[in-house]
Amino acid sequence: MIGCIRPYGKVSSVRSVNSSWRRNQGNFHRRAGTLLIFILCVFFFSSVSTAVAQDTLARARQALDSDHTADAIELLEHYRQSHAAEAEPYTLLGIAYGRAGDDDRSLAMFQEFARLAPNKPEAYNNLGAAYLRKQNNEQAEVAFRHALRLSPQDVNTLYNLGALLNTQHKYSEARPLLARALRRDNSSAVAYEAAVAIAGTGDRKAALRLLNSTTPPPGLSAVPWLRLTGTLSLDEGDLVAASKALEQATMLAPEDNESIYALALVRLKQSQPDIAMSLLDKTMGPVPTSSQLVREGALLASYGAPKQALAVFERAVREEAGSYEAWYNLAVLQLEQFKDADGALDAAQHAVALKTTGEVHNLLGLGTND
Repeated sequence: MIGCIRPYGKVSSVRSVNSSWRRNQGNFHRRAGTLLIFILCVFFFSSVSTAVAQDTLARARQALDSDHTADAIELLEHYRQSHAAEAEPYTLLGIAYGRAGDDDRSLAMFQEFARLAPNKPEAYNNLGAAYLRKQNNEQAEVAFRHALRLSPQDVNTLYNLGALLNTQHKYSEARPLLARALRRDNSSAVAYEAAVAIAGTGDRKAALRLLNSTTPPPGLSAVPWLRLTGTLSLDEGDLVAASKALEQATMLAPEDNESIYALALVRLKQSQPDIAMSLLDKTMGPVPTSSQLVREGALLASYGAPKQALAVFERAVREEAGSYEAWYNLAVLQLEQFKDADGALDAAQHAVALKTTGEVHNLLGLGTND
């Protein structure tokens, strides 16, 4: 505290030592004593104010931890009215508004946090995440890269940027970032994104090895992990492993069409076309379009299930008699798989009535003069 009054003493000392100073010496000590008391009071109230502020932030954090988001927002909004220059309340508000579903305010809070704390990598990492929620991938990537420049080994930023690049199919860029993240954090989330990048660059065996060396996350978060494991196992011809992973995925997420479709492919490989067809039907909804049915029929035919494919193509022409693709594929299947010339001719004539093409004329054996 004595240091606080030294400037005052120094100012007095430049005055000449004369009788005037001696006459005022008593007043000086009285004024110095008053100033010391004032400084002590200011320090006391400042300490109390700081303690109250810290208590407010602590209560806000506790409210966030307890999922009392509205209470946290109220505390933090009141706090920042008198602490507008502090960075921390803005990052807490960004988190709180994000949990409350107010992505616009969450982004605004993280923008202010980054402005007030430009040297903190977490500021730009959080900002990038807020941009992602707004589906602004371009600005999210800019923010993540800025955070990475500030802290090149930050696991959260390496993971976020790598995952974002995966969604953009920039696997060759994502792979080294996620490899660095995986060396510091071998969690299932990081392992999954690393496996996506590895598979995306063509090394599917290595991606499957990585997934098999880790444990899937709990709950619904496991669905993408299990789906990728299943599809990679299918590629490797391990139908047992593929079936197990995809069955688990569809149990966790019965409406996940990607997992259902992949499981249908496994059933086709296992020579279970009827089960595969029922699974494929689930992916198309209650009223499938003719084009969806044509794709299903073509898939069944290519996997050696002509009987099921025929049923699907016949359904497709019933659903949409004006579908050239449905009639043409029906004609091809009847001629090549069932040797039904009459049925093939009838289907081909329907196709010709819709669109005259060389492939249909060749199918009928008529040839063309083009």
